[in-house]
Amino acid sequence: MARVLLVNPPFYRILGSHYNGMSLGLSYIASSLIAEGHDAWVYNADFDPDPRYKTLHQIFEDFGHEPLDFSIDNPIIRECLQNILDFRADWVGYACYTATVPVIRSLTTAVWAFSYGVRQVVGGPHCTLDPASKQSFPFADYVVRGEGERVMSSLVGGAEPDEFTVQGERIADLDSLPFPDRKHFWATPAPDLSYLSTARGCPWRCAYCASPEIWPRVHSRSPDSVLEEVRGVPRPRTAEMQQNGDLVIQETSLYIIDDTFTFSAPRAIQIMQGLDRPWKCEARADTITRNVAQAMSETGCVRAKVGVESGSERILKQIGKGETKDDIRRGISLLQEFGVPVTIYLMAGFPGETDDDLRKTIEFGKELQPDYCSISMVAPYYGTRLYRDFVAAGGEKPSAPWQCFFHHNDSMLLNRNLSRGLIEELWALCDVGNYG
Repeated sequence: MARVLLVNPPFYRILGSHYNGMSLGLSYIASSLIAEGHDAWVYNADFDPDPRYKTLHQIFEDFGHEPLDFSIDNPIIRECLQNILDFRADWVGYACYTATVPVIRSLTTAVWAFSYGVRQVVGGPHCTLDPASKQSFPFADYVVRGEGERVMSSLVGGAEPDEFTVQGERIADLDSLPFPDRKHFWATPAPDLSYLSTARGCPWRCAYCASPEIWPRVHSRSPDSVLEEVRGVPRPRTAEMQQNGDLVIQETSLYIIDDTFTFSAPRAIQIMQGLDRPWKCEARADTITRNVAQAMSETGCVRAKVGVESGSERILKQIGKGETKDDIRRGISLLQEFGVPVTIYLMAGFPGETDDDLRKTIEFGKELQPDYCSISMVAPYYGTRLYRDFVAAGGEKPSAPWQCFFHHNDSMLLNRNLSRGLIEELWALCDVGNYG
């Protein structure tokens, strides 16, 4: 039996915020290892219970104004290192997004120096998208591309691949995997355990999204498997004091994190009808039919998060969104008709986007009257069509540090021609009441 620690490294904490959600990918790997008799735990080093933290808008405003320290001298990274060393692992695995490359480089180097004999593996979206990612982690034993459950089980079980980079096996039958572990958390309290994955991948191929490269096609779990897992998900409650002095107790809602939960209406409705608590999901406007919206309302959907991205028809076509503004209007209107609260995602910074395009996005956001707007800057993630097309068209290959490759970054990596005032006006849509 091996002792394994699976680490979600600190990043948002270094920026003054946090990520207290569940790392589902690591929890799936943990459950697969536990099923084979190993002692596996998940450590979310980005967890912080302090309710005082920067908003995403504040992160955007502050990014780049002061140098960020991703070295082992940073107290947050040093704390993470100490917690890893205290675990006394045989194996340490890291979930790597592009922005966390510098943190993981520091951690793998320090663990190699201070913990003799431990084996280190780096996987996750960045390793899958960047074929040269092994160069970033010279003190890791392996870099894993693709899905990690079975390849990690193989490595921990004694396999010795000939190559530094190992290709994970595509798992077509997701029902064959044990449910993600929700019990074994190291060094921090349990995170938000309400996260639920019913499918991997997305049928659409938007240019800015890495999902089509990571999952060339959608792999779905059966509704029966999903609902069996739901029955075992803890049901925490939160207490909140209202301004009038009343104490309101609410049940934490399930968060279905699929790229597009509603991609198949019959399947989504079947799952909805079996849910036994409030829930929220990621959706796509043109998949919202009257039947879907009604089912969402009747089964307790407390939030539908819908990718709008742009209010410019030209930009929507350019990025391969595959839907028009009218499609988006219809879908969101149906959700609102049935009383389903709506969050919309809006983006700025696409190559070739003009102030006129951005003005249309702002006006469209106001027109839709959502309950909340979530704003992102375009980041050229490795492997995306947006990245490839920009470079192929003669654009300068983005050379910003790895930590700039995330979508609340003020560097505007692909378009520095948009007016700052308009960008601030877009961010102002985060404030409820700015839609009038």
